Amino acid sequence: MLYTKYLTAEISYDNITRIEHYPFPKDAVREAVFNALIHQDFSVGVPVQISVYKDKLYISNDCVFPANWTADTLMQKHRSLPHNPDIANTFFRAGFIESWGRGIEKICNLCKEYGIAEPEYTVHPNDIMMMFKANEPVNEPVKLVLAVIADNPNLSKEKLLKKSECHGPR
Repeated sequence: MLYTKYLTAEISYDNITRIEHYPFPKDAVREAVFNALIHQDFSVGVPVQISVYKDKLYISNDCVFPANWTADTLMQKHRSLPHNPDIANTFFRAGFIESWGRGIEKICNLCKEYGIAEPEYTVHPNDIMMMFKANEPVNEPVKLVLAVIADNPNLSKEKLLKKSECHGPR
């Protein structure tokens, strides 16, 4: 098995159509990047930062939070005050965002629908970091057993064991 340090997609084909499945929902990542740009404090001179690893993705940006805000505050219904209202308005008019103040809710819902955990947020007075974390991969013996069951859903335990031994590593 090839070890990959950075995020990769599972690639399959349906006839000639290439199908890519990523560990994170693309729409949630896109929404997170848009949020970072809308709330970015560009006066600091530090760009939005995105770090990609095999099992996680970080998006970090400098921003200005109201006093005493925490990650819990972000997860509750709250007022949105975009630091860059012109960027927010442009994204809204272009159809990239639906409404102001629903980005985190949308990201969390997309992750739930995709079957992964909600992102983790780390909030400091002048910056925020969001981490998407991939589900643990299913190990090879489990994949093998699941594939045998998918092909033969009515197998007895004994026949399942025998088929798994025939197809698996010795």
